[in-house]
Amino acid sequence: MDASGLLTVIAVLLAGAALLSPRTLLDLKIRITGKDNFIFLVLSAFSLYLLFLDVLKKNGLVLPIPWLWGFDQKSALLAISLLLMIFIAIKFKETRLPKSSIKRLGEVFNQLTKDGNFKDVSFLFEKYHEDLLSYLSFRPWYVKLHDFIAPNYYPRFILQQDNGWLGKLKIAKNNLRYEIANLIPSTYWLSEDVDKIIVSLFKSRNLAVYLSENYPMLGIKVLHQSIGVEDINRDEFISLLLENNHSPLYRELSQCLYVNESNCYTVDVSNSILRYLLEDVSTCHDLEIYTPIKKHTIDIIKKECGSNSIYNKPCDNFIGSNERWDCHIYMSIFMFDVMVRESIEQETQNHLYPNYVFHFAKEIINSINNHETVDMTSEFPTRYYFLLYECFSAMTTWVNMFKNREGYTYNSNMELILESLGMMTYYVLETDKFDDIKKTYFFSVVLSTIRSLDEAKQEQYSKKIAKHVTSLHEFKEPAQQQLDTINRLKKLVINEHFLFSSLIDKYFLPQIKEATSEKV
Repeated sequence: MDASGLLTVIAVLLAGAALLSPRTLLDLKIRITGKDNFIFLVLSAFSLYLLFLDVLKKNGLVLPIPWLWGFDQKSALLAISLLLMIFIAIKFKETRLPKSSIKRLGEVFNQLTKDGNFKDVSFLFEKYHEDLLSYLSFRPWYVKLHDFIAPNYYPRFILQQDNGWLGKLKIAKNNLRYEIANLIPSTYWLSEDVDKIIVSLFKSRNLAVYLSENYPMLGIKVLHQSIGVEDINRDEFISLLLENNHSPLYRELSQCLYVNESNCYTVDVSNSILRYLLEDVSTCHDLEIYTPIKKHTIDIIKKECGSNSIYNKPCDNFIGSNERWDCHIYMSIFMFDVMVRESIEQETQNHLYPNYVFHFAKEIINSINNHETVDMTSEFPTRYYFLLYECFSAMTTWVNMFKNREGYTYNSNMELILESLGMMTYYVLETDKFDDIKKTYFFSVVLSTIRSLDEAKQEQYSKKIAKHVTSLHEFKEPAQQQLDTINRLKKLVINEHFLFSSLIDKYFLPQIKEATSEKV
C-alpha cells in the first residue's frame, strides 16, 4: 500500500464522517476517551512513519525495529490502515458509556437543555440511561466497608437512658465505630456525578414536558431509581402525565378493561408503564405517585363546582362511551383502583394512601350543584353522581378482596379503606344536596358490603365501617344528625333489600337507642 492508498482510506473515512448526522457525531464525541485518543494517535503516527519510511532512511532517522512475520513497508502500512478503520468502526458501534465520559455527558446535557434541543437530550438520555443507572447504583468496596462499620441509627438519648456499665459500653462502642467509619468514604464519586446529572435534567420543566410526552417510561424508571431528585420535580413529572389525557399512561389505563381471577386488572404486555409500576407495587410507593394524583384531582374538582360545570351536567353518554377515559377525575379514581387491587393481591405493607379516594368523594359532594334542568330521578343525574359512585365502588371492591384472604395481615391500608368507606357515607348522609332516595342508594351500597363482611365472619371490619358512618372520627361520639338520618332512611332501605333491616338493627339501632336515652 502506497501514499495513494492511504489517501484513499482517509478520503473514505472523511466521506463517511460527512454523511453522519450531527447527533451521531455528538454521541461519538461524548464516548471518545483519552485512551481512544492515544490509540488513534499511535496508529496515525505509525501510518505516517511507514508512509515516509524512505525519506527517514535517507536522513538516518529510521527506528531500529526489525520486520517481523514477513511484513514489509507496504503490507505493514495496509495492516495499520485496516486497524485504524476497525478501531473507528468499533467506536461507532460501541454503546456503553465509559466512566470518564460522565462529566462530558453532563456538560453536553446542560448545553443542549439551554439551547432547547430536547430531541438530542432525550436521544442521549434514552441511549445511556442503563449505564447511568448502573453507575448510580454501584457500590465499591470502600462504601460497603463504611456501611458495615457504621452503626445502625439508634438515638443516643435512648442509649443514655441506661446508666449502667452496659449502656456506657454501647455508647463507647458506637462512638468508636462512628470515628472509624468517618475515615472511609461513604459515597462513590461517580454515583454522585450521575445523580447530579439526573437532578439537573428534571429541574427543567420544558424538558420534563418533552419526556412525559415522548419518553414517559424512561422518566418514570429513572425517577424511581434516583434518590437525588426532589419531590417537587418528581411530582411535577407525574402530574404532567396526568394532565395530558392523551398521554401514554391514559392510553394504557384505558386498555385495562378485564379483571382476572384475583380481582386485579389485566395489564397487557405492551403497556410498559403500568407493568413497571405494578409488577412490584412498591414502585408506586417509592415514587409516591399517589401525592400528585391527589393534588391534581382535588384541584380539578374544586374548580368544577359551578352549575355550568360539565360535571354538574347530565351524564348523557359519559358512562357507556369512551368519554370517561378522557375524564381526569375518573382516571385518577381508576388509577387508585388499579394500584390498591394490586397491593392487596401482593399483600404489600407499603402505604398507598387509599383514603385519598375519600378526599375525592368529599370534594365531589361539596362541588355538586343540582341544577333545575337535571333529572334527579335517574340513577346518576350528573357526572359527579357517577364519579361518587365510582369512589364507593372502588372502596367496596377493596374490602371484598381482603375479607376472604386467609392470613392477610391487617395493615394501615386496610384500616384506611374501612375508615374511608364509613367516612364517605358520613358525608353522604350529612349533606343536604341529596334527597333521601339518593342517600338510601349510597347507604345501601355500604350496607351490602357490611353484609358480605358478616357472612365472611369479619364483624370487626363491619363495626369499623359502622363507627365511621355515625362519627367521622374514632374518638368522637356518634353524631345525632347521622343517627336521625339513618332512622329515617330505615324504611327506604328495607324497600331496597329487606335483609338490610337486620344490619341497621345490629350496628346502628343500639347507637340510636343510646342517643335517645341520653336525651331523656
